[in-house]
Amino acid sequence: MNGGQIIFADEPTGALDSHSGEEVMKILGELHAEGHTIILVTHDRHIAEHADRVIEIKDGEIIDDRRQDADGSASGKRAAAPETKKTLFGAAGRITSAINMAWRAIIGHKLRAFLTMLGIIIGIASVVSVVALGQGAQQQVLENISDLGSNTIQIFPGKFGDRRAGRIRTLVPSDAVILAKQDFIDSATPVVNASATVRHDNKELTGEVTGAGEQYFQVQNLPIVAGRSFNQKDIDDYAAVAILNQKGAENLFGATATNGYAGALGQVILLRNTPVRIIGIVDTSSQSRFEVGNNISVYMPYTAAMNRLLGRSSVSSIILRISDSANPAVAEDAITRILTRRHGSQDFSLFNSDSLRKAISQSVQVFSILISSIAVISLVVGGIGVMNIMLVSVTERTQEIGIRMAVGARQSDILMQFLIEALMLCLLGGAIGVGLAYGFGWVMNNTGGSAPSGGEQAAFKLVYSTASTIAAVIVTHNRADLLRTSLAVVASQSHPVDWIIVVDNGAEETVRNLLVEVAGDKGVYLPSKHNLGGAGGFAYGFLHALALGADAVWCADDDGSPEGPEVLATLLRCAERNQLEEVSPVVCNADTPDRLAFPLRRGVEWRRYRHELIDPAHPEDDFLEGIASLFNGALISAYAMERIGVPDLRLFIRGDEVEYHRRLVRSGLKFGTCLSTAYLHPDGTDEFKPILGGRMHTQYPDNPNKRFFTYRNRGFLMSQPGMRRLIPQEYARFNAKIPKVLWSGCVCNAWAGGNASHALSSAR
Repeated sequence: MNGGQIIFADEPTGALDSHSGEEVMKILGELHAEGHTIILVTHDRHIAEHADRVIEIKDGEIIDDRRQDADGSASGKRAAAPETKKTLFGAAGRITSAINMAWRAIIGHKLRAFLTMLGIIIGIASVVSVVALGQGAQQQVLENISDLGSNTIQIFPGKFGDRRAGRIRTLVPSDAVILAKQDFIDSATPVVNASATVRHDNKELTGEVTGAGEQYFQVQNLPIVAGRSFNQKDIDDYAAVAILNQKGAENLFGATATNGYAGALGQVILLRNTPVRIIGIVDTSSQSRFEVGNNISVYMPYTAAMNRLLGRSSVSSIILRISDSANPAVAEDAITRILTRRHGSQDFSLFNSDSLRKAISQSVQVFSILISSIAVISLVVGGIGVMNIMLVSVTERTQEIGIRMAVGARQSDILMQFLIEALMLCLLGGAIGVGLAYGFGWVMNNTGGSAPSGGEQAAFKLVYSTASTIAAVIVTHNRADLLRTSLAVVASQSHPVDWIIVVDNGAEETVRNLLVEVAGDKGVYLPSKHNLGGAGGFAYGFLHALALGADAVWCADDDGSPEGPEVLATLLRCAERNQLEEVSPVVCNADTPDRLAFPLRRGVEWRRYRHELIDPAHPEDDFLEGIASLFNGALISAYAMERIGVPDLRLFIRGDEVEYHRRLVRSGLKFGTCLSTAYLHPDGTDEFKPILGGRMHTQYPDNPNKRFFTYRNRGFLMSQPGMRRLIPQEYARFNAKIPKVLWSGCVCNAWAGGNASHALSSAR
C-alpha cells in the first residue's frame, strides 16, 4: 500500500471479532506475497504463527529468535531478510486497486447498489423516452401537414374569428380561375362544403359533401384508387357524379380493395334526395386519422354541388397549390393584392400551410428546450440521490475504512474508492436506463395502440435520433435568375435546412442580395473573385459546411432545383432506412419530369425514363444501390467527406462528379439513389453522340468550353482504377472535330497553354 516496502501492524486483530481478524490477516498475507515486509506486534501466539520469523521479547530483552517453516514448526536458524520483490506502484496502481475495491463493494452489497442506481435508472429511462416521444410527435405532425397538401394556400371568406364571416358570399369560382393563370400558381380549385344525408337502399349515413374542381385531388395529395376523377367536362355539364372515400364504399356497399371496389363503382346514391353516380374511389386515410363513427366523405364537381344541392353562387374556400419554384410568402402577398383589387376590399383570409409548418417547427423547438430542462432536473435529482446513498454508505462502512487505513491506505485512496464506486453505479444505472427506454420504444413501435379511427397503429412512434444539421451548398456563376428558382425550393423544404451556402464564382452583389432575400438568416454567402469552377466551388462549400458543424451536405448546381418541398425529407428517410452515407434523388428532365435528364446505362441497356429504374419484380423498392448523381441534389454525410475528401479543384468542370463517384465506390461506403424523389435539371441527353454505328455513345458537348474540359479531364479519369479506356473509339469518331491541343490534354492530362487560360475565364 502507498508504495511502502515495510508495513508495521501493532495488534492488528486486537479489537476485532474472529471473522474480521481472519480477513485482516488474509490481507496482510497477500501484501507479504506481493513483496512487502510485514512487522507484527502481538501478544497472540496464533497471530505470531502466521510469521516467517518470530522474535519473543520479555522484560525488554529478546529471549527467542526463530524462523518458522511453512508447516509452522520452529527452526533454529536465524532467518534471512526476505528478498524484496520490486513492483510498479503509483497512480495507475492506486486507481486499479480503487476500481477493484469499488467493484467488490458493489457485488458484496447488491441490494444497496440497486437502490442507489434506481434513481439514475428511472431518470435516464424517463428522459430518453420523453425526448423520443417529442421527436416522434414532431415527425408525425410534419407528416400530417404534408398529407394535407404540400405548399398550399387556402382562401376563406371573411376574417378569422369574425362571427359574420359565414354570411360573406364574395368568394366565387371566377376568383379561382383568375388565380390559376398566375405564374406562381401550380393548380387551383374552388371548394364547397356541406353536410348531407347519404342513402343507398336501406342504409342511411351522415356524410360530408365536398364540391371541388378537377385539380382538387392533386392539390390535396389524395390518390384515386379505383375508377376516375372529375374532368373539365363533368364540371361544365354540372354532372351528377361523385367520388366516394374508402370508408363510404365499405359502409354503403361492402366494397373493399381486394375486389377493386367493384361493388361501389357505377352505383347510385342519394344526396339530399339528389341521385348521383359513383365514378371513383379516393383514399382519404391520410386526412381522416381522427374521424370517429360512420361519417363518410363524398366529392362531386363544385358546379353540381352549388346548383343541384345548395343553390348558391359562392364557394366555401379556394385551395391553391404554389409552384415549387415560387416563394410562399411572395405568392401570398400577390394573391392578397389580386383578390383585394377584385373585391374592392380584403374580405377574405389566407391560410398558408408553409407558415403552419414553420410555426409548428418553432413550437417543437420550444418543446425540445422544455424537455431538455426536465432532463437536467431529473439528472440532478438522480445525482442527489446517489450522493445521499453514498453518504449513508460511508457512515455505515467505517469499519471497512478503518481496516484499510490500518493496512496503510491513504485518505486519498479511500476517497478515490468511493468516487469510483459512485461513478460505476451511475454508469451502470445509466446503461440500464437507456436499455429500458429502448425496450419501451420497441414495444410501442411494434405493438402500438389502436388509432382513433380503429385498426391502425399508434398515431406516432418513438424516434430516438435527433435531426441532423443540414447545409445546402449551391455553386453559381453569373446565373442569378436560375439561382432564384433553386434557392426558393431549397428554402421551402419541409425538413428545415440549417444553412444555405451559396458559392458565387462571379462575386456578384446581385447574388448576395438574392440570398438575403430568399434565405434570410440561414444564408451564407461565399464569393470567389477567382472562378473555381464546379469542382472548386463544391470543395469550398463542403469545407465551409464542415467548419460550421454540418452533419451532412445537400449539394446542387444553380441550373436545377428539387422537384418539391419534400425532397430533403424523403432523402433523409431513405438514408436512415438503408443506412446510407450518401443518397441522391433521380435526376429528371425539368421540362418532362418523367424523363431522365441524363440517360443511364445498366449493362447494355439504356434507361431514359424514370419509371424504367423501378424493378418490376419489386415495385415497392425505391432504392437503387451503388448509383448516384453526386452534384445534382445529392445528400452526403460529413463522415463520407472525411473518408473520401472534397471534389478535386484541378478538374474545374466536367468529370469532377465522375472522379468523386469513383472515390465513393472505392471507400466501401454504402450509397445509392432514392427513386421516390427527384431533382429537376435541364435536359443533357443531347450531349451523348453515337459512335461505332450506334453501338455505343460518348459525351460530346456542343459548347466549346464544356467540350474542352470534358476531354482535357478524360485522360485523368481514365487513369483511375475501374475506368474503361475508350480512346481509340473516340478518336475514330471525333478526329476531325476535336483540336489537337485537346487531344494532348486528354492523353497527357496536362493544361493546354493559352487555350486553357481562355477557357478558365469564360467557362460557367
